[in-house]
Amino acid sequence: ETAGGGPLERFPPKVQFFWTDIDHFNFVSKSPAQKFAVKVLTYDGFYNRLPESPLLVYLGNEGVIESFYNNTGAMFEIAEEMGALVVFIEHRYYGNGTSLPWGGNSFTEEHLAFLTVEQAMGDFAEVLSQMRTDLECTGAKACPTILFGGSYGAMLVVWFRQKYPHLSVGGVAASAPVNTFADDLDLGALFWNASLSVFGSEGKIVGWPQCEQTVKKGMDEIQKKSLRQLSGTFPVCKKMETETDRLRLEAYVRGALSTLAMSDYSVQADLMQPLPPFPVREACKRMRQHVRKGKGSSPLLKDLVGAVNLMVNSTEKLECWDLGRELIEEEGGRERGNAGEDFSGNFPPSLSMGGNSLGDIWKVWSFQVCTELPMQPLTSEDFGFLIPFSEDHSRALKAACARLFPHTKWRPLWMRTATGGDSLGSVSNLIFSDGAKDPWGAGGPNRACYERIVQGKSTEGCEEMKPQTGSPQSFALHPSAVRLFIRDGAHHADLRASDPNDSEELRRARRKEREVMRKWIDEALGKEVLNVA
Repeated sequence: ETAGGGPLERFPPKVQFFWTDIDHFNFVSKSPAQKFAVKVLTYDGFYNRLPESPLLVYLGNEGVIESFYNNTGAMFEIAEEMGALVVFIEHRYYGNGTSLPWGGNSFTEEHLAFLTVEQAMGDFAEVLSQMRTDLECTGAKACPTILFGGSYGAMLVVWFRQKYPHLSVGGVAASAPVNTFADDLDLGALFWNASLSVFGSEGKIVGWPQCEQTVKKGMDEIQKKSLRQLSGTFPVCKKMETETDRLRLEAYVRGALSTLAMSDYSVQADLMQPLPPFPVREACKRMRQHVRKGKGSSPLLKDLVGAVNLMVNSTEKLECWDLGRELIEEEGGRERGNAGEDFSGNFPPSLSMGGNSLGDIWKVWSFQVCTELPMQPLTSEDFGFLIPFSEDHSRALKAACARLFPHTKWRPLWMRTATGGDSLGSVSNLIFSDGAKDPWGAGGPNRACYERIVQGKSTEGCEEMKPQTGSPQSFALHPSAVRLFIRDGAHHADLRASDPNDSEELRRARRKEREVMRKWIDEALGKEVLNVA
């Protein structure tokens, strides 16, 4: 994360494995209970080993756990201040040969059936319970545990606090789109417009305020140009032949640009792809130079190619954009895809050789998209790009899922039923942090802040405002919950290591988070606490 090396280098972890049940909810079985080993990384260099010493626990999400360890430097800074043990638990099915219930045979549809949010949280609960026993954390006050997570991991923090409140004293949910569901037709437009606003604000900084409008006009050109023209301009792997191909291209470009916006960190980062500091500024500079030179017959489309490639092909190892792996299906379910892809067994050949540190997660995450988390399908480069919500897109996604996983049930609203969506009034001690550059925050408690941004209004005090769109509940939160909106923050930027280039706004948010965490710990230890609101 920094010039001095990331946490993997600076704080070498101890690798452990904890046995847990493949199926936490089956109490009647003809076969012996099956277990598998979950990978856990720990660092005890700051750990005081006292009964009141905290545990700082990251709940792994969609990727190898080493990637999250190396991109969550803030936890080590907090551990040094608090004398805490740092713990990272890998999410089932996402390890590089680890945390796989059936080893290399884990990716059949039959075995993927055990890849659910509920089963993953069961793993976390078992690991934490075993760890507390090993550390001799006897009594309710011993080893106060604080959870951390970013993006999907942040959603897991919220839901884990809801389902297993006795195993932690609080949680930091950074960039948690916990109320992102396919029937929220307003969210797709809000997500995209919030992304565009980043190109507007960053373009002004580099002296080119037309950056946002250039992107908008380029997207309009995708709708106007013929499929032949689009095939000749964009580096697609296969010639575009149908209007569904146009839909795929639009989703791909929008997704890449939105991901570039959410990755607009002030430092060089490699969470998904190696990116320079302030990559949106770099994209705007490239588009400005291209417009001035007037190259090509379709300059607006060429602008988009350059901007998208900054996100998906920064290492220049990706030969083409594979629209065939987009989770958008032809009407009638006509099969598409690449020769050699095996959707019934193990992973297809990796197309993410451009440096995606999360690993090749396409099939595993696609299964979660096709079951409980339909709001963020992956593209061929293994990024969680949001498909704009509409009835047409939902039908297309459902059809693609039926092809990929023909025996799997489509339940796009199940997690709302299981968790309450934005009705979280019973879940205590949570910090919801979002950054203005991160459109995923529009699916969380700070939705009103993103509405203010796209309306060109001040975001001052927006954390306390009711959103104008979405569910009428408007996020009923527990009185102890804290909302933070970081006005120049990117995707869970507050979890990254401190850097001299960090803004005062980001530093202020981190200070607030630590004040709240200390309050949680003091309350758990029975100490008198001051109000930090």
